[in-house]
Amino acid sequence: STYALGFLGIITFCVLANYAIGRRLAGGLAGFVAACFVLTDVGGFREGGFVFTIQYGVWPLHLGVTLSLLALASFLELGHRPAGRGVIRLALLIAAALLAHPVALIFLVLALPTAGLLQYLRRAATASNQSRLPES
Repeated sequence: STYALGFLGIITFCVLANYAIGRRLAGGLAGFVAACFVLTDVGGFREGGFVFTIQYGVWPLHLGVTLSLLALASFLELGHRPAGRGVIRLALLIAAALLAHPVALIFLVLALPTAGLLQYLRRAATASNQSRLPES
């Protein structure tokens, strides 16, 4: 049926997206482990995983969390590339995550400012350490 194909597409998207996020942030092995966790997490009622996503049919939550993670990865990449299209991609991912499930709001409100603060502190520490190095 159409619902089954759509559901299969969303689950496939979530697995591949989690692989891509893990690979981008921590390497291929991390991406593989993240994808395996998405596929093998049994979970339970109100715990996510297979039971919550498939048996209870709360797959929009899974989609919202995956889109939120993609938004976080996109946000982290903004520090390494010129803004341009990256800002548009970030805005579209945030909008899609919020439309998929409201839990994305909780995640994004906490994760994005925290990630921004940590990036700022990391850059400040790097700049401070570079200014202390003796010139050769």
